[in-house]
Amino acid sequence: MRALCKQEGLNGLFIIGCMHDSDWDLRVMKEEGYDAVSGYNYPWAGAGPDDKRVPYDEMLQGLLRIWEGIVDKGYDYIVPTTPGWDPRPWHGSNTLVRINTTPSSFEKMLLMAKDFGERNNLRKMAIIEAWNEWGEGSYIEPS
Repeated sequence: MRALCKQEGLNGLFIIGCMHDSDWDLRVMKEEGYDAVSGYNYPWAGAGPDDKRVPYDEMLQGLLRIWEGIVDKGYDYIVPTTPGWDPRPWHGSNTLVRINTTPSSFEKMLLMAKDFGERNNLRKMAIIEAWNEWGEGSYIEPS
């Protein structure tokens, strides 16, 4: 892919691998040659294994631990953020749901991501999961 991009007159290709927060995922990302890594979402951050309804704000410290664990291993990381998590339309009522999600709590997460990136000299970008993921209760698009 990189050679084809150059052949077609582009400057190159920057490939970001999407992963969970496991050492196995990190190793695979490195072995497969991704330029940077990120994650789709870590809805379980800061929740216990049996938790079903967890305040959104409790995810923040859990996310910070995940982000630090990846950056501490030396990866070029693009921080993922999420405006919410409520996959009950797809998975029924016996699933993890982030409650008390508000625009101000999402703003808090975004500011935390910005601060984390600055403190760790990361790229000036973040990923928002997702714009319109209605089935997972994760959206910023008006309804």
